[in-house]
Amino acid sequence: MTVGSDLLSKVEHINELQFGKNGGDLNINYEDLVKLNDEKELFVSGDGDSVVHMNKNEWHSTGVVASKGGAQYDLYVYQEDPQAEIWVQHNISVV
Repeated sequence: MTVGSDLLSKVEHINELQFGKNGGDLNINYEDLVKLNDEKELFVSGDGDSVVHMNKNEWHSTGVVASKGGAQYDLYVYQEDPQAEIWVQHNISVV
């Protein structure tokens, strides 16, 4: 399943996206994130077949790793707004 701006624009007040066992693709940008919730924070989890697509000129990995529910997450922040955070489960590819 691919989740992009078209679908993300229809949901709000979520802070976690979990892909099932068949994996999925998330295409996300800053505008999508700020529409999802007031905290500008999203956790993305799933299996190793999942991929998060984000503009790496705008988003960068901080090197911070956190544990939530027994899973490890890597933190990505938006260059222009360090309060905007996307936490990606460690086994998910980010491109």
